[in-house]
Amino acid sequence: MFSKRYNARFPVGLYVWIAGEDGIYRRWLVVATADRDENQFPTWEVLRCDDIYRWIKNGKYYEFPGVSRSQNSYNSGLWLDYKF
Repeated sequence: MFSKRYNARFPVGLYVWIAGEDGIYRRWLVVATADRDENQFPTWEVLRCDDIYRWIKNGKYYEFPGVSRSQNSYNSGLWLDYKF
């Protein structure tokens, strides 16, 4: 149901809690599949949530954890200031 509703491969787009070296759990966002060709032991790319996004739409308050980064550091050298 998740993949049909959000058009994403499970668990991309979901949050996980991972403990750091200090033993404190922090929220991370699963952003991609790291090994598309290896299905026996799947791995995932995760980024630490470092910001809380807040907005009001139609009079309703929303709050959402996210990752503040503009784009992947690996590129062709062309920057068009993409934000997501």
